[in-house]
Amino acid sequence: MINPLDIDTLIFVHDQDIILSYENNKKFACFEDYKYIFLGMNDISKLSNIKNIIYARDLDSNMESYPKMCVYSGWYALFKNNLITKKFTNFFEYDISIVPDFALKQSELISDDDIYGYLPMKIDSGFIGNPSWSGKLNEFYDNLQYTISEKQLANSIDTWSSTSNITMKKEFFYKYMNDSEALFDWIKGYDSVGHELERNLSVYYILNDNVKVSFLTGMISHYQLDSHKTQGIITKNYKTIIKRLSTNKNKQ
Repeated sequence: MINPLDIDTLIFVHDQDIILSYENNKKFACFEDYKYIFLGMNDISKLSNIKNIIYARDLDSNMESYPKMCVYSGWYALFKNNLITKKFTNFFEYDISIVPDFALKQSELISDDDIYGYLPMKIDSGFIGNPSWSGKLNEFYDNLQYTISEKQLANSIDTWSSTSNITMKKEFFYKYMNDSEALFDWIKGYDSVGHELERNLSVYYILNDNVKVSFLTGMISHYQLDSHKTQGIITKNYKTIIKRLSTNKNKQ
């Protein structure tokens, strides 16, 4: 168990109307402290009265000119500007719904692990075997003369943490980002970068036996809206979905 005040919550979002809808509906009111990380170069003219927003594009050493990085440009800016300060931080995508009293339940379940994932998946060909989603990641490791394989990874642990919805201990976040900075810089311009970096965190913790990982299932539902059009998902009734998200309705 941990004090909820020791957990910061960051929500990564690229659309000001989503923030307004979420604030009007008090979507994240269960958290003691939360901020939006506004990604990209979209209009922010309606947000002047909302103070709990960090604009990644205004931070030093940002990667907001690479929109396909998705949330990971935000991770990079937070790392480079030393903005992760609490014992734990929730890194959440905007297109999730959370269970009632999420913050209280989370504080009761968290102890001292390095990573808490929410949407585990079994390691199979969709992990690092699909060139469209992990080809550049494999190429990066090959260039280091370190070949990774799903069989090798599954021999160590059979589960990876899908999506970028994750809770990390402060010390682990900075170590991971420091160790991965070269990868972030090398891969930033590729269309598949978001999928590649999503997988890299799990590759990293699987290959490092000292990293402690737990999964808190049943806490989050992810809508996977594919706002950057990298998955070929056609999202119908977008405004209706955002309305559902604003009130934390579960995915149907």
